[in-house]
Amino acid sequence: METTWEPHEQRWRVCCGFREREPGRLQLRVVLGPGEGVCNVLMEEDEDAVTVLILVCGAETPGDACNCPVHVYLEEPLGDRAVLDLVRGRAPVAAFIASWELEDRPA
Repeated sequence: METTWEPHEQRWRVCCGFREREPGRLQLRVVLGPGEGVCNVLMEEDEDAVTVLILVCGAETPGDACNCPVHVYLEEPLGDRAVLDLVRGRAPVAAFIASWELEDRPA
């Protein structure tokens, strides 16, 4: 049986949030529609920031989009470093707080 490769649509997507799930494991948030998935995440670390670039693949189809997680592993814990989105010209990415975590906070 011969395996064939069929090209598929790919595009860069904005990183819409982040959180460090545990030291060195960074969860990035990206909005995906039906039929889309994260193909790759490029990342560059330095002492001041972690810069990310998310590649999404699959056809853009109508339907409800959702805010999805994708995890990357850092060489060092995030600490006080900023997370920057290369798609938006190295703009800072906002910290992501899950809605259920907000409900657990005292008023």
